[in-house]
Amino acid sequence: MNNHDHDIAYPMPGAPVVGIRPRYDRVRAIIRGLAGERDVRFLPQVGIDPRPAPIPAGIMEAATQSAQKQARGGFSRASKRAFLRGQYNWAYRHLPPNPRSVVACWNGLKGHRRLVMEAARVNGHATLYLEEAPLPGRITVDLVGVNAASSLPLEPEFYLNWQSSRPDLDATAWRRIRSDLVPRQAAKRRDVHQKEGGADLANEPYVFCPLQVPGDSQITVFGDWIASVEEMIDHVASASAALPDGWHLRIKEHPSARQSLARRIAETSGGRVVIDNETNTMEQVEASRAVITINSSVGFESLFFNKPVIVLGHAFYDVKGVVQKAISRDALDEFLSRPEALTFDSGLRDAFMSYVTEVHFPFEDDVVTGNVTLDTIIERDRRRDEILLDLRSADQAARACRV
Repeated sequence: MNNHDHDIAYPMPGAPVVGIRPRYDRVRAIIRGLAGERDVRFLPQVGIDPRPAPIPAGIMEAATQSAQKQARGGFSRASKRAFLRGQYNWAYRHLPPNPRSVVACWNGLKGHRRLVMEAARVNGHATLYLEEAPLPGRITVDLVGVNAASSLPLEPEFYLNWQSSRPDLDATAWRRIRSDLVPRQAAKRRDVHQKEGGADLANEPYVFCPLQVPGDSQITVFGDWIASVEEMIDHVASASAALPDGWHLRIKEHPSARQSLARRIAETSGGRVVIDNETNTMEQVEASRAVITINSSVGFESLFFNKPVIVLGHAFYDVKGVVQKAISRDALDEFLSRPEALTFDSGLRDAFMSYVTEVHFPFEDDVVTGNVTLDTIIERDRRRDEILLDLRSADQAARACRV
């Protein structure tokens, strides 16, 4: 699902940076820091233009389905689509191909922001996607996308090859970040807490399933065969029947979810599911035998606790050997029928986590102060491309020898 196989439009030397509608001073500061010596301007709004502009197939559907606010009813959906189409037309004409620039946007994968970035790409501009990183104090800075659409390779060999080029690397240094992980506090829910767990929690054999926010783009864009949190609940709760005797599935709702889904969970579970909205999320991860997620940050954080992780959707950390992927309900049933057999490759996980912590996710302070600029990101990605090219050339040569 990620885009590292596609051609990357690297920014031209000195190309100016255009920030798309930054809502907060924080985002403006990040974009200015990345720009370095390059000129910067901001588009404070995205207007509407009724004149049709060329648009790639499927982009309108993707933008409409990923919009933050979903329209209900045929007329509302048609109106929403027409509104988004007008915004794409506007962006296409306000980002002309000459001079070419670097168009920077926070997230950039949902609704009109997705359309603006697509209009930039169609007109030959480089793109720069920004987002929170799943590590404290870090941000995502990527030329092709965020989350599962990022440029992080999915080939396990890439991380092992990179690690071999760093003989001075402490392959276990990433583990020290674990002490900085803090569970998210409830902003909207009074029934979701982060309390200390009981001493007997670690004695209970269970698989932990932290839920994500319903409607989040991690699911609407990258959910794969899981279309919603509700659908995930139906599948994992029913699949819990495959667990061995004495095991259970432990579910915690997301602190930012607006409405509780506890009743749906209880009605679907058949008695094999425990809903625990009280205990600290990190404690529940630590005491679990494995973790199931669509593609959440908690799934990524579970790697710090040496837990086997099953992903259901597309995730930036869906590297074979780092986690395991359940591509269907049957696959999920099979995993849960043998939970003690769930595993991971410790050496590969060390290499992957070393790369993302040492290279891929910069510290926000370093970006804002100009210690990490767009040119730093370009250099990072070109080195990645060199490793990938070597790997793929070696693979092609090996195939040729077998013919």
